[in-house]
Order: sequence, then C-alpha cells, then structure tokens
Amino acid sequence: MKNHKHTLKEIAKFAAGLITADFLAGLVLLNSSIAPLSFWGITFTAPIVEAWMAFDIVLLAVLVHYAWHADVHTP
Repeated sequence: MKNHKHTLKEIAKFAAGLITADFLAGLVLLNSSIAPLSFWGITFTAPIVEAWMAFDIVLLAVLVHYAWHADVHTP
C-alpha cells in the first residue's frame, strides 16, 4: 500500500508542474496585447483569465499539500 501512495504523490508533483505552466500561460495571456482571444468558440477576456488563474492557484495548493505534506493523514 505504501508504494501506491508514493506513486500518487509523484503524479501530484507532476500535475503541480503542469498547473504551474498553465498559470504562467494565463499570466502571459493576461499581460499580452492579444487579449481578448477567441479559441474554439470561447472568448478569453481578462475576467475569465483571472478566474482561470485563481482556480489554478487553488488547485496548485491542493496538489502541493498532497504531494509534500499528506503524511499527517496516514493511519
């Protein structure tokens, strides 16, 4: 069972890296002159990008907690 938990923690670390890259992409989009941008019929405006980045921060906090600090919940 310990090996299974180790694998989930490593996946959470990898996902945290992907979410960080997604956050940085939103930051670039927010600070660039190409916004508002339409992609597949969705228009990305500043409020939408800000909500996207806020969601990324919350998700990143959950993943970092699980990947590096979740030993508190083990029986």
